[in-house]
Amino acid sequence: MAVFRLRCNCNWMRQLVIIPLVLHLLYSAHNAVREQRAIEAQRLENSTVIHIATLNEGVSRCGQIEILIKSILLYHKGIIHIHAFADVRSREMLSVMFQTWALDRVRWSTYEMETVHESGRWLPSMHHSGTIGVFKFFPDDVLPLYVEKLIVIDSDTLLLDDIQILHDYFHLMEKQGAFWATTEDQYWRGADREIYPHKDRLGENNGILLLDLKKMREIGDWNKIWKNETFSLYQKVGPLMASDQDVYTSLAYWFPTWHYRLPCVYNFQMGEYALETQCVGEWRDFSVIKIAHWTEGIKWDGVNTNVKFFTQVYRCVQRMDGSVFGVSRVTEKSLTRRTLHYIKDAAETPERSDITLAAHVPFNRSFDMIDRMNRWPGPVSLVVFGNDDQKMRLNNYLHKNKNGTSGRLAVHFVHPSIGELEYPSSYLAKISVDTSRTERVLVAYELERLDVSRGLYSKFLKRINQDEDTSISIIRSRKGSEIIGAVMKKTLAQLVHAKEITAEEAVEQLRLKTSYSTSEEPINYMNTLFDTTVSYPDETFCHSQISLRSPIMRWNEKPKILL
Repeated sequence: MAVFRLRCNCNWMRQLVIIPLVLHLLYSAHNAVREQRAIEAQRLENSTVIHIATLNEGVSRCGQIEILIKSILLYHKGIIHIHAFADVRSREMLSVMFQTWALDRVRWSTYEMETVHESGRWLPSMHHSGTIGVFKFFPDDVLPLYVEKLIVIDSDTLLLDDIQILHDYFHLMEKQGAFWATTEDQYWRGADREIYPHKDRLGENNGILLLDLKKMREIGDWNKIWKNETFSLYQKVGPLMASDQDVYTSLAYWFPTWHYRLPCVYNFQMGEYALETQCVGEWRDFSVIKIAHWTEGIKWDGVNTNVKFFTQVYRCVQRMDGSVFGVSRVTEKSLTRRTLHYIKDAAETPERSDITLAAHVPFNRSFDMIDRMNRWPGPVSLVVFGNDDQKMRLNNYLHKNKNGTSGRLAVHFVHPSIGELEYPSSYLAKISVDTSRTERVLVAYELERLDVSRGLYSKFLKRINQDEDTSISIIRSRKGSEIIGAVMKKTLAQLVHAKEITAEEAVEQLRLKTSYSTSEEPINYMNTLFDTTVSYPDETFCHSQISLRSPIMRWNEKPKILL
């Protein structure tokens, strides 16, 4: 009988088995990632939302809010909801910042500060912050009913621990029956304030204030109680030295069970006259501090040991890339450019009929251009493009040189989106025009080559009444045909930027009435100015203070974005 030996190449059979197996494993891994993301999203959704209120009067405080949020997210994995009370300009700045900063763990709402002023108009105060602190008596009336527990935080603070731990003190407050909590003040009470009722030698500081709004609403006569105490103090001593703090200190004396005293590490107050060893002892163990608070007018310019140390920590947080606190997946929002209007506001209010110089520069040329803007007689809207470290340096430069900077100058800042390498001229020009507050703008396409003297300003100012709404004055360089600027109505400039077209294309497409002129000066502003007045922390210090304190983030961490 014949025996047949069959020989076959079975590789293709193995492949038929292996390929489906690999595909199955890849599919399973993909599903596992999706499930993990869903679990994480559900965990965030179900976790306790921590409600935080801030008071922001003046755009300078809005920049502080950005750093405060960074410090919170450094240590806290859950969701926070920022309730920002702000004036008109500050609401604009905060709204733009939140809309362009891709934060999936932050919710936000803005409220009119004018309401607070109206409610506190009757309250005379000698405190440097005025009467804005009166809000701390009635957030239960202003905020939605779903906000039952609230942490009110001053903007000049920096968190150095998970805010959830501070929030957990609400459980201890409930056991005592208290509905507000503060830390002890760290300033000696002067003779004028000694006559105020207070539990101990120092009284209370409201820089960090925990409020159980549900209990406040259940106490039917709370508004009557705090107002009566305020009137009583005013009759005894006149205008209050520390506004809301004096009233809360007095109420803590008369109603001790309503008040809970927090450990001092949750509001470590620093200033020229603060008790330096309070809380940290003679050895100054700064590692125990959970919240640092700059309590005097000079803020980060203080020279005592406590202020100098924590100011360096503050600058470490300032320098951190804001993108690392953002979304964990690529979305349309994650590709936005974080934008902050008015990191420096103009001290002078322009006339609507004036001409605003609308310009933009990269950070490395910003100091020189800011100095050069002193020559332009009209208002200036300047947008600077750079990273967080550069914004910190620019802020410090503006602060140190505020007396030598034009009062007509407003400065705005734009951060690159994640992975962006090119300079976004169109977007920056749009921001410079949008933030202008006059009917006409001079859009600078090449700021270094544009003559910003009084002569050019006067020339176009005289023609304002003659120009039509659909007219444009194009400025060319003297040595060539390059367009270095154009004067037009603000609304027309916004239309041009919305269409993302050049001035020449706008003339053709929109059929504009056009006039031409030439103006140029030598490029002699080449980054000759430097900020040498501020000491910045080095990498080693920032690593020790950020990486070793934070369990969830490292110093110099880069954005992690999942596709």
